[in-house]
Amino acid sequence: MRLLLATFTTLIVCLSAPYVKAQEPVWDGNKVELVSEKIAEGVFACYAKDAKVLERLGKPVATSGGFIVGKDKVFVIETMLNQRLFKQVESLVRKETKQPIAFAINTSAHGDHSFGNMYLPQGTIIIQHQNASRYIREHLEDDNHPVYFYEFDEQATAQ
Repeated sequence: MRLLLATFTTLIVCLSAPYVKAQEPVWDGNKVELVSEKIAEGVFACYAKDAKVLERLGKPVATSGGFIVGKDKVFVIETMLNQRLFKQVESLVRKETKQPIAFAINTSAHGDHSFGNMYLPQGTIIIQHQNASRYIREHLEDDNHPVYFYEFDEQATAQ
C-alpha cells in the first residue's frame, strides 16, 4: 500500500510540474515608470504611467505618492521602494520647482512607502506613525542617518 501511495504521489508531482510556475510580483520596482499629475495648485500625485489603464481593468497598480510645493520648500508623500523610484519622484519635483525637499511623510513602514528614506537629503524631516518609525528603526539599518522623525500615535499628537 505504501509503495502504491508513493508511486501515485510521485506521478502526480511529475505530471503537474510543467504547470507549476513561480508567481510573478504584482509590480516590479525596477520597471515602474512614474508620472506626475497636478491635482491642485502646488499639489501633485505621482503614480505609475500605466495606473489608469490597470485600474480600469481592475488590476493591481504599482506604488503611488505625491508632493506638495510650498512657498520655499517641498513636502514629499512616500519616499518609494528603491533609489530608482525615489530618483523619479525627485526628478518630477525638479520639473516643477528648484525648492529643496524639506519634509517627507511615510504613510506606512511598507517598503513601497518608506525604503527611499535613505536617499533623502540630510536634515529632511520625516513624519510617520510611531509604529512605522519603530519598524524602520529596528529593521532598516541604512535609514540610520541624520534625519528628524516626527512620530504620531493613534491620537495624532506629536511626540
